[in-house]
Amino acid sequence: MRKLTPTHRLRAKLRNRNSAYHPRNVNYKWFLLANIMLGTFMAVLDRKFIWKSLKLYYFYHYR
Repeated sequence: MRKLTPTHRLRAKLRNRNSAYHPRNVNYKWFLLANIMLGTFMAVLDRKFIWKSLKLYYFYHYR
């Protein structure tokens, strides 16, 4: 039998049937929704700063 790595042990602990991170838990849908909303917010925020910095770069270097 293979030896489990620390990552596998952590995953087994987090994904047991009583955990909120298990897909069959009733609160899992809210956990999933929060992750999707946070990821979308971070992508929009990142894009906003990239466009702002590009505008400033072109303003100061190409006028």
